[in-house]
Amino acid sequence: MKTLKIVFLIIIVSILLILLTACSSNESEPENSMNIENNIQNIVNNTTVNPYEKTAIYNGLYKFSLISDNGSGYTFESAGIISINNDICRIKLHCYTQNYDFEREYEGFCGINTTDEGSFYISFSTGNDNTTIYKCEKQENNLICKLESKYDIVGCYSDSLQLTKIESTDFNKSYSDCIAEWNAQKELQEKTEFIESCNEYTYEQIARNPDNFKGTNVKLTGEVIQVMEDSTSTNLRVNITNSGNYYTDTIYVVYHPEIGEDKILENDIITIYGTSQGDCSYTTVLGATVTLPNILAKYIIIN
Repeated sequence: MKTLKIVFLIIIVSILLILLTACSSNESEPENSMNIENNIQNIVNNTTVNPYEKTAIYNGLYKFSLISDNGSGYTFESAGIISINNDICRIKLHCYTQNYDFEREYEGFCGINTTDEGSFYISFSTGNDNTTIYKCEKQENNLICKLESKYDIVGCYSDSLQLTKIESTDFNKSYSDCIAEWNAQKELQEKTEFIESCNEYTYEQIARNPDNFKGTNVKLTGEVIQVMEDSTSTNLRVNITNSGNYYTDTIYVVYHPEIGEDKILENDIITIYGTSQGDCSYTTVLGATVTLPNILAKYIIIN
C-alpha cells in the first residue's frame, strides 16, 4: 500500500513538473518574439534604434536637387538640404510637381553599415511605414548615394541622389539659399526653353490668318509706339516691320512684367517672346474700332 502511494506521488509530481516546464516555455517564446518585432519596428520608424555604427567623417551640410518619377507619368522636382551629424541626419526639402508643391522635413539615422562591408548609409522614415535608405560613397567632399529602398525621399522612384557639401553650418539659412538658387535655375531653364520654342514671323503671316496662329510661340522685334499701363499689365502697340529708318505694321501686346523690371517706354526697340492670341479689337479715343494681331508676351527684352 505504501509502495502504491509513493508511485502515485511520483507520477503526480512528474506531471506537475511537465506542466510547469510547458507553461514557462510558452510564456517566454511570445516575449522573445515581441522583442524582436519591436526592435525591427524601431529600426523602420527611425525613432529609437540606430542600426548603423556611429562615425563623424561624413559630418556637414549637403545640398541636393532631384528629379524623380511617381510611376504614373508625373515628374517631381525637389531640392533641399541634408545635415549629417555623427549618427543623426536631418533633411528638409521643397518639392514641385505639375499640380502642387509641398515642403517636408524628416530626421533619421546615418552611419556605417557593418553588414555591408562598412558602407556609409543614411535612412529616413518618410511616413506611411515607408523608410528611405541610401548607400553613399564619398567623392572628394561630396556624396553619391544609391537608393536601397523602394521609394526615394519624395516617395517616388529615383535610383540615385548626389549630395554636394557646402561650407555653411546654418541649416535654415542654407535651406533658404538652396531653394532660392534652385528657383532661379528653374526660372532660367523655363525662360531658355520658351525662347527656344519661339519662331520669327512677319506681320503679313500673323495678320493674314490670325486664327491659324493661335497658340503659336512667336519672336517679334519692333518699336513701341504706345504704352498703356494698368494695375496688372502693360499693354503695348508695337510696329514690327522694319522699313529701314522706321517701323510699320502694328500689333497689340499684353505683358505682365515682374516686380522691379525696367519700364518699357515709347520709342523703345524691343524683342517680344510670346504666344499668339489671334486678333483683338479695341475702341480708340475717337470712337473708331481697331483690330490688330494680339500677342501675349511672356518675356520682353529692351534692345
